[in-house]
Amino acid sequence: MNEYPVIKVRGGKIKVGDEVYRGKKVIEKMEEMIADYELVYVIDLDGCKKNSPNLELYKKVDGGIWLDACPRGVEDVMDLIVAGAEKITIWGMKEEYFKEISEAVERDIFIGGKDVRWATEMVRKYNFRGIVIEEEQESISKIETWKIFESQGFIRRVK
Repeated sequence: MNEYPVIKVRGGKIKVGDEVYRGKKVIEKMEEMIADYELVYVIDLDGCKKNSPNLELYKKVDGGIWLDACPRGVEDVMDLIVAGAEKITIWGMKEEYFKEISEAVERDIFIGGKDVRWATEMVRKYNFRGIVIEEEQESISKIETWKIFESQGFIRRVK
């Protein structure tokens, strides 16, 4: 599939459309979306802002999670894998960790960043899967590229 829904998690809650889900309803809604789309792209706001992703929540969801929780190092990436992430997007991590991640991790790793050229270079250098860009950014290469359309609530493959 070339398109997946995007949800944001904060404090163990998610908002889909105008509805907020809490507790077990979060897991049910995520699994419903995974059943419909195979995968859901999760932006973990607690992970990105407080370095405290909702790992226990993801452990309860049955598969299909592409996790964007702003891991800061190798241990954070490993925590996301243990929590059940099938794919991981890395934003803002120092390059010094990339070699170890590329050697240790067998999941699809995507690099996101404000600098598309740098992200593209990192994917090529460390043999990651591709890049993730924001709605206003443009891809500059032929590597696998996914664009987050926050206004529409989807991430789509654009290359």
